[in-house]
Amino acid sequence: MLIRKTETGDLSCLDQLFDTCRAYMNAQGNPDQWDSKYPTAAVVEQDIVSGHGYVCTDESNTVLASFALGDYEEQYDHIHSGSWSCDEPYIVVHRMGALPEKGAGSFIFQYLTEKYPYIRIDTHENNKTMLHLLEKFGFRYCGIVHYPGYGDRVAYDWMRPSANWIQVSSTMLTIRLATLEDYPRIDELFDDARSYMASIGNTTQWTNGFPDSSCLDEALSKNEAFVCCKDDLVVGVFVVSPYEPAYHQLDGQWSADRDYAVIHRLATAPGYGAGQFIFRHVMDQHDYVRVDTHRANKPMIHIMEKLGFKYIGVVMYDRPGGDGERVCYDWMRSK
Repeated sequence: MLIRKTETGDLSCLDQLFDTCRAYMNAQGNPDQWDSKYPTAAVVEQDIVSGHGYVCTDESNTVLASFALGDYEEQYDHIHSGSWSCDEPYIVVHRMGALPEKGAGSFIFQYLTEKYPYIRIDTHENNKTMLHLLEKFGFRYCGIVHYPGYGDRVAYDWMRPSANWIQVSSTMLTIRLATLEDYPRIDELFDDARSYMASIGNTTQWTNGFPDSSCLDEALSKNEAFVCCKDDLVVGVFVVSPYEPAYHQLDGQWSADRDYAVIHRLATAPGYGAGQFIFRHVMDQHDYVRVDTHRANKPMIHIMEKLGFKYIGVVMYDRPGGDGERVCYDWMRSK
């Protein structure tokens, strides 16, 4: 078997795959998890756009299963009747549907647990097949999450069995100055970030091709552009500069009137914990940090709030591809 990114040519068979899964769930006493409108090939089409869609195929390229991977789920911030095993970067598995008795489910979980150090997932309490897989691969029951319109789901997570897994996963990442040779990969990261923003309803933060690698030219010349790497793969890009003119027009009050570092044009690949790693790196290097983002950028806001950033107010930008209101946060090292 093989796992690869979902392609447009796969869409024609996915509605039939999901219908087969729905019929199987119903026969197994789980008629309420998926309705006729979710999931569908149209939903997976958005996963392709955001870069989060995957399929499992056999040797002849026949699709046996479909699933989506993300690095944030807003409902997971509100788990009840329990708690997650830790509060570290994670991969979340969504919309996993597999043809019965093909072994694709086990193959997928084997792949995921080998690739990622921390995984979260939720499912219906009557999905006995999925619950069996989760128990087989050592997932831990954590509690209940609620989806408006769909009801409660039981939540599980899995951590790589190592006492130092967080430190191990972090040391896989490094940060260095960006170079011109990084530009093609940086453009991929910006494009993927734009698609992901659109998939979660954040359609106005980065538009009209902004940003792209050319937006880093000035930062590159000032040694203010950086990349985050896992081995030789660039999994994040960001700029740290000492000044942002728009911050003088803040509708609010910064925590301090002093020198600061501002993080701009942050884009990361999902599944590596690069966003949180980058923030912690900047916080290690600077005593006072300011950041702004679109209020619909829930993953960014989640990271900032988790790391102790404080909501300050709003600023307005008037520039191609980045205009409109932005919410501002700052963080200051405690004395």
